[in-house]
Amino acid sequence: MKNKAAVSKSLLCKCIKGDQDSQKILFHALGPSIKFTAHRYARNSADAQDIFQEAFVAIFTNLSKLRKPEKILGWAKQITVRSAIHYYRQHQPLKLVEPIESPTIEREDLVPDSARQAKELMQFIQDLPDGYRMVFNMYQLEGLSHQEIAEILNISPSTSRSQLAKAKRFLRKKMELHHLKKTAMRHE
Repeated sequence: MKNKAAVSKSLLCKCIKGDQDSQKILFHALGPSIKFTAHRYARNSADAQDIFQEAFVAIFTNLSKLRKPEKILGWAKQITVRSAIHYYRQHQPLKLVEPIESPTIEREDLVPDSARQAKELMQFIQDLPDGYRMVFNMYQLEGLSHQEIAEILNISPSTSRSQLAKAKRFLRKKMELHHLKKTAMRHE
């Protein structure tokens, strides 16, 4: 959010009272971050738009519960993550597979080197099956523990670890194939 001063207690009070101009200011202040978070959890742009809209409905509905205006961005992102989980549970149950083994996964950096690589990685993340994508985002990007993910998704911590391992394998394979295709195109 570029202009944190725009999100003051006064602005929030006006939003809670239903002042549309204030709600518009808050929407524009939070919109880019919420949209980015929605896209990380969505499988496509249409789903991301639905999650984005559901998140903002929840944000405005629950705004009176926010106690620290300076924490609004993190609070709004948490609502967006919960909206994404709710969206997929409502539209199609998450397909999570119980693990045969319990792999140990360290946090790795799948950090892209450029904006182009970041866009490609975002697309690969969107291509993940729903369960993989939820766990990957919650662990790698939100920093939640497997225990926290398990509680949120109603799965076991070992299932969370397994889904993360499978997501990482899927992403590595996609990135390797993409790299091979780009290399082959250069040599033609």
